[in-house]
Amino acid sequence: MRLLVATGSFYPEVGGPSTFLWHVCAELVRRGAELRVATLCDRPGPSDLPYPVRWVARGTNKVWRQFRFRDVLLEEGAKAEAVFACDYGLPALWAARRLGVPLVMRIVLDYAWEVCERNGLVTDDVDAFQRRLYLHPKVWVAKWARTRWARGADHIVVPGEYVRGLVQSWGVPPERVTLIRNVGPAPLDPDVARREAVRARYGLAGTVIASSGRLIRIKRIDQVIRVLRELPGAPTLLVLGDGPERAALQALAVELGIADRVRLPGAIPPAEVAWTLAACDAYVLNSVSEGLPHSVLEAQAAGVPVVATRICGTPEIVEDGETGLLIPPNSPDDLRRALVRLLEDRPFAESLARRALERFSRRSWNDVTDELTAVLDRVRAVGRG
Repeated sequence: MRLLVATGSFYPEVGGPSTFLWHVCAELVRRGAELRVATLCDRPGPSDLPYPVRWVARGTNKVWRQFRFRDVLLEEGAKAEAVFACDYGLPALWAARRLGVPLVMRIVLDYAWEVCERNGLVTDDVDAFQRRLYLHPKVWVAKWARTRWARGADHIVVPGEYVRGLVQSWGVPPERVTLIRNVGPAPLDPDVARREAVRARYGLAGTVIASSGRLIRIKRIDQVIRVLRELPGAPTLLVLGDGPERAALQALAVELGIADRVRLPGAIPPAEVAWTLAACDAYVLNSVSEGLPHSVLEAQAAGVPVVATRICGTPEIVEDGETGLLIPPNSPDDLRRALVRLLEDRPFAESLARRALERFSRRSWNDVTDELTAVLDRVRAVGRG
């Protein structure tokens, strides 16, 4: 199979889509696929990957970016049998049609909402965004483009039931949508020496709460830092990841007088994430929007009890009181109570972590790649018609 991967972000950038592709691309190449990746980036990534990657600078002109990326896809996809696009669909759709090959798209949430929320164009949550009619031209264009590429794709894969519902609400027929659930890393065996080495690397002592992901506003990590000041026992917060909010979060910790209890080391290699989380005592995802969060699966694989917000697809992997604790979004009081419960009732916290590990450790990246390959093969066969 000759496959062109088109994506808006890629390793070493932080986030679920980058994690997904880092694992799946390696597995596809191992199985003999001829793979080329084209991705937007702020700075080029590593050059030692086992497949060629074309790094395209994002630049400042967001309209021109679409056409520039399409042209790169046409160059890189000259010999491709299919295009696999991750959440950045309009240039991929244009390129696939020009190349005369099928397009399979992976959608993990509503890209239109993410763009509009990030740029301050809307304050609604992702569900309200689906229902409302917006007169702002930029919002209208974003929703139109998202619907256009979703309906134009030959097939769409989604990570969970919530996102499947979103995609179908945009007018995509059910038979053109396949659910391929996210997975975390392989469950870890306890390793006291490695735990202590990780804690020493980041200067961690005592109780540690972890969070991870792309450092953007919707993750609401600022609320976690504010709550940290109120928690008994003076725990430390370790936040893995990078993004535009990092400097502001560091400044907030200084302002609150707890800079010595907040660690923001930036992005770390994907292979190290689970082992780093395993050195912590609790994990929190305080986001206001998630498709089906990889970060929670990584924490569960590391055997760490989880607090997460009851939004979008997160309840599909966190059952409140059974495999973690769910709290309302934007509720610092509930966040504080949930963290206090995990930190003070360790038998309860360990039971949550144990049940999560048992329930969500049954799938692997090999299974994900099997399912994705089946979709790609089916779509290619129809495309050859």
